[in-house]
Amino acid sequence: MKAKHEEWKQIDGFGGFYSVSNHGRVRSKERRVKMAWGERIAPERIMKGSLIGHGYLSVIFTFKGTIKRFYIHRLVGLYFVINPHNKPQINHINGDKLDNYFENLEWVTTKENLQHGFRMGLIPKDYENSNKNSMPVLKCDADFNTIREYPSLNEVGRVEGYKNPNIWYAIKNRTQSHGFYWKYKNAI
Repeated sequence: MKAKHEEWKQIDGFGGFYSVSNHGRVRSKERRVKMAWGERIAPERIMKGSLIGHGYLSVIFTFKGTIKRFYIHRLVGLYFVINPHNKPQINHINGDKLDNYFENLEWVTTKENLQHGFRMGLIPKDYENSNKNSMPVLKCDADFNTIREYPSLNEVGRVEGYKNPNIWYAIKNRTQSHGFYWKYKNAI
């Protein structure tokens, strides 16, 4: 059951123009925005998140010429979920990536996050038991032209800093991950 009172906290580093709530919503305050043709008033509004990164909601903040994208669940975690052990990742307890209510979020390690994904069926079992981690992987542009070749998924993770399940998912579903398409070298 959700808390009746929606609490808002101002997000640091953006001039007080953005805030996040314990219900998983993000708001921008009214302000003057410079445009190529002059200025306009941007009204206060609840921001509509965009689905990216395998179904996570994100928002884009702009301030003094800087544009930055944030995952909404991470913002809620940073401002409303206690992290006494300084764990690096936010996990959706019920497995629903769109449920960013603060009581549905917890801080976890990478290993705990993967274990939760397997347990909840969010990461297919065949990923865990496949030999695909040792197959050559190609990083590709939008036309599937090779940009770079890696000897394995593990090497992609080591060099690029990406999580193997994300790249594997992109390969399997022919979708983008981290702005690129990925495929196995010997795939047809």
